[in-house]
Amino acid sequence: MFNSKVASFICILIFQLFLIGCNVSIDEVKEKKWKYQDGYHIGDIIDFSHSNKFRLEQNGELYVFNEFTAKLIDKNTRKIRIESKSKEIGIYCFFDD
Repeated sequence: MFNSKVASFICILIFQLFLIGCNVSIDEVKEKKWKYQDGYHIGDIIDFSHSNKFRLEQNGELYVFNEFTAKLIDKNTRKIRIESKSKEIGIYCFFDD
């Protein structure tokens, strides 16, 4: 049988691999549409690909009509979290129409 240290190590390793697999790049965020879920609201749907309304820079800064509005603070394949200038958090979910 495994001892507890080995089992803990394996669980931590699996969890870290899961997190790495779920993380996406800024370019992947730009390719998707995101629907408002909760918190800070900048629009019902964020669509970077077909709109000049929203712009996302490589450093995670999000602009609405060329005005800095929020910072992307967390991203994965299903959800993004943004933080406004006043530190409000907004959550948007992947939206496939």
